[in-house]
Amino acid sequence: MPDTNLTDAPRGAVVSPSSVSDLPNVAPCSTLSRRAPLKWIRLGARDIRQALFPSLSYGLLLTLCGYFVVYVAFTFGNVFSVMALASGFILLGPMVAMTFYEISRQLQEGAKPGLLHSLRCSLAHVGEQMVFALILLVIFLIWARAVSMIHVFLPINSQASHAEFALFLGIGTGVGSLFAVLVFCISAFSLPMIVAKKTDSITAVVTSINAVL
Repeated sequence: MPDTNLTDAPRGAVVSPSSVSDLPNVAPCSTLSRRAPLKWIRLGARDIRQALFPSLSYGLLLTLCGYFVVYVAFTFGNVFSVMALASGFILLGPMVAMTFYEISRQLQEGAKPGLLHSLRCSLAHVGEQMVFALILLVIFLIWARAVSMIHVFLPINSQASHAEFALFLGIGTGVGSLFAVLVFCISAFSLPMIVAKKTDSITAVVTSINAVL
């Protein structure tokens, strides 16, 4: 995980700054155990219990946004537009998680988080968020164009056979997975790093990619 302070490394972690010394704008990273994600899930569940109202309220807001995306796609497009927009909404998902990171940060500092206060605090990083949002937007636009190209080379309609649907979904899933991996690499550690360490987007993104690799 990214660690901009060598004395602030997790217990049992091995800080290896030499592995990133040749790269510009990369914070040193710590070696994590394979069970670390299970610990993160457990701590995340604890944060939800401690901040139940703001967490569920924000989650409900995001759910309504998802329904709105589907409604717009069905109203002005077709079922394939729904699939493209839904997957694109997931690609942009790391941005909307900033408020959750802010809630956890306040809990870590012993404060009682509120939804409006957490939203305001997450917007305090609006400059870095816009840079990161631009990166995600470019990826989303390329993904949308890739979906169009798949539909061009594999034209499909409601009368298509199961084999044609399977081929279309298989290729679409494979291409989409590449975009998902890219988004995961740039956002796995970068957004929490922006919130907790107040770092810039480029350093956070490059560090996140290095940490994932």
